[in-house]
Amino acid sequence: MKIFNFFLFLLILLACQNTPIKAQNQDQTLVGTLQNGTAVLTVDMPKMLATYNANLLKMSGIDGKFTDLTIKTTSDKQYFLVFKGAIYSSSFRVTAISSNLYADDGISCTTSDCASEDFGCTPKLSGAGCYPCSNRGKCTKTVSSVSLLD
Repeated sequence: MKIFNFFLFLLILLACQNTPIKAQNQDQTLVGTLQNGTAVLTVDMPKMLATYNANLLKMSGIDGKFTDLTIKTTSDKQYFLVFKGAIYSSSFRVTAISSNLYADDGISCTTSDCASEDFGCTPKLSGAGCYPCSNRGKCTKTVSSVSLLD
């Protein structure tokens, strides 16, 4: 019985161990790198487009039909992963860690009202909502406890 309790304790202890780096990146997906100050997409674009199209439809009922994917940079060096289609635009906040770019993959903002804008509507840093487009069009925030990109 003592051996069983010891192994049970050991199993629980091992299951609870987690490193800060792993915990920090559990809700992020590596999507690119910074090369000479320029954001470069490094993912399998067709695969990520297919995955996000399917997940957005499942989670929000939006059939984005996205056909393009880029990392956009603002003038103040903020980064966004932007999906574009004929009707919709959707974006994720991207964080630079060293020279790697990670998308915060649990929150996206999607719009059809200003899809022609470079960024469309974008997630707030806090994750509490989306910044609207310049024309104040409708923006849909999608939140998931699992990655929308994987």
